[in-house]
Amino acid sequence: MRIAILGATSEIARDLINSLRVNKKYILSLFSRRPAELVSQLRYSSPINIPASYSLTEFSTSMKFDAILNFIGAGNPKLIADLSDSFVGLTQIYDQLALDYLKIHPHCRYIFMSSGSIFGGNFDKPIEAYTTVPKLNADSGSNQWYQNAKLAAEVAHRKLTDNPITDLRIFNYFSHTQSIESQSLMANIAKSLVNKSILEVSPEPIIRDFLHPDDFCRLVTSILEAPPENRAIDCYSKAPISKHDLLEGLCNQLGLQYKFSNVSSTLNPTGVKLHYYSNNRYAQKLGYEPKYSSLDGITLELKVLLKDMK
Repeated sequence: MRIAILGATSEIARDLINSLRVNKKYILSLFSRRPAELVSQLRYSSPINIPASYSLTEFSTSMKFDAILNFIGAGNPKLIADLSDSFVGLTQIYDQLALDYLKIHPHCRYIFMSSGSIFGGNFDKPIEAYTTVPKLNADSGSNQWYQNAKLAAEVAHRKLTDNPITDLRIFNYFSHTQSIESQSLMANIAKSLVNKSILEVSPEPIIRDFLHPDDFCRLVTSILEAPPENRAIDCYSKAPISKHDLLEGLCNQLGLQYKFSNVSSTLNPTGVKLHYYSNNRYAQKLGYEPKYSSLDGITLELKVLLKDMK
């Protein structure tokens, strides 16, 4: 299967590339703004099976692909805040690039990396299979541009009923390769463990579901191997976790030191979300079965990160 990956330098994309390139079934072509730098990063991870790497401007409808994976955008909270509403235009440009390709190659699969944030609100309860996507509101608040960019893309995709487009809604993801300077909760936890410092964290009782890189790869390959369909799929791990249980678990297993404080360095550019995860298990129909719970996956990745830092 020939796969084009747009936005291949993103942290989550690089993790997936490293997982897929060991499987000879998948022939990857990587498109990014820094193709040479990407090759160096991949070679550092492993010198074997380095995929072809191109500039985003080299992507062409004359190329032959069986699937396109679009990672263009920001999953890093600090980067999201820095991009502001320019993210809307960025999302539209490269989404349209993929859709133009599908006009000429209608059987090509397209996986768009969407976000759980499209549901909006403060997530006072988790997303369920029956939860409906809100209508797109051009007059919504200034902090909703990220949500609107992803939502607008999904609305456009659902209208293209004959195209095999999957919007993959990512809620939370953690890998040892992520930057510990991103100011997310997990980045701050990782930084505290690396520096052996006390983590100051807000006391609000939030619940999260963190996807492990291996489970993300399992989910993507399940979509690629399943019958083509136009759909949206929510990401999920084996089990979500509350902030309190996460902190206690990492305290017991890795010696994390923490205290609750009203002064927190965690950045929430798209707003505070209380229960930011989904109970929608549609992906089971495609054969997806996660291996790791949020706590297990986070603990494994933090152990790798701490070992690398040494």
